[in-house]
Amino acid sequence: MSEENWEKFEIESAKNAEFFRSEIENTGKAAYEYGVLLVRNLLLLNGGALVALPAIASVLSDSAKLGVKDAAFFFVFGLALAMVCGYFTHVNWLLHHHAHLELRERRARLIALAYLGAEYQDAKVVEEEKKLGSPFARSIWWTFFIPHVTGIASLVALVVGAYKIL
Repeated sequence: MSEENWEKFEIESAKNAEFFRSEIENTGKAAYEYGVLLVRNLLLLNGGALVALPAIASVLSDSAKLGVKDAAFFFVFGLALAMVCGYFTHVNWLLHHHAHLELRERRARLIALAYLGAEYQDAKVVEEEKKLGSPFARSIWWTFFIPHVTGIASLVALVVGAYKIL
């Protein structure tokens, strides 16, 4: 192994680590921030409506009070949907974070094979990893889809609950 190859290997390894470092940090932060933001807002909307419901019911006519029980159900259902939405949003970003960790390791093995040769990195491992594709791709798709559906459903529950007391 030549000194020149070691230097190239070290340079490429440093570039690889730096590229994935920012992606790993960003996805980790996003997992936390989006989860908190989404849950906070949906909980605030549905929970606020549920808490305000007794005060609203006290000024409603007798015929309108019949819808308070149904409205409460929809606000609670909206809260539950908000929790599911927030959880899957968090899981989605967590999967992105772990996918970037895995991709960084795969690329590090590829760089080792390219610059240091088969005596330092098993070529079979690198070839098998090339066939694998993006890590967690199916899980990332589902955890992207579920929050959208449950988030929209939570907002619909809020609107239906509000309609029930009109």
